[in-house]
Amino acid sequence: MFNRRSSSEIDALPSPHILATHMLHSVLPDSIADSDCRIVYLWRDPKDVIVSAWHFGEKVLGTREYQAEWPVDRIAMAHCEGISTHATIWDHILGYWRARVHRPEKILFLRYEEMLAEPAANLKRMADFLGCPFSPEEEKAGKVEEIITLCSFKNLSSLGINKPSSDVTDEGTKLQLLNNASFFRKGERGDWRNHMSPEVARR
Repeated sequence: MFNRRSSSEIDALPSPHILATHMLHSVLPDSIADSDCRIVYLWRDPKDVIVSAWHFGEKVLGTREYQAEWPVDRIAMAHCEGISTHATIWDHILGYWRARVHRPEKILFLRYEEMLAEPAANLKRMADFLGCPFSPEEEKAGKVEEIITLCSFKNLSSLGINKPSSDVTDEGTKLQLLNNASFFRKGERGDWRNHMSPEVARR
């Protein structure tokens, strides 16, 4: 994982570097924030984000006591009041949105729900933004559809490396790490309706 690697190890990777992060825009290193690198920001309905984080919290702690003490509605209301263990959803989204206002050529906003509804259009939009648009020949050969299938939730969650397995140990610290299956649940939109009260959802 990159948070366990030194910057020299990352620099040694083949260029261009492609990195994924959950970091706030305000804490990105200058080498990213002040550079000409492109940022693709994927955002999702905050209600679904809260539900997803709630399920993930149970996996991290390995106990359902977490969910009993912190029901979805309680976590959602905390976000509405600006309270979070890291940063609120609003801080995260607005940080990148404000940066995009100043440099629209650098940050592309993609919404998860729109990607599910129109995967081909959004994939081509991202390719254009990154400076590697699909050629007419590639589109005719079905490359867009191939990538959509390759990157689908169904395909990724079925890969052997992402299947549930025994606990993984970090050799350097002997800490138990989550296996990749922990990062997959449903990948659907609107699951918040199965967990969140209508009153809290409206708030």
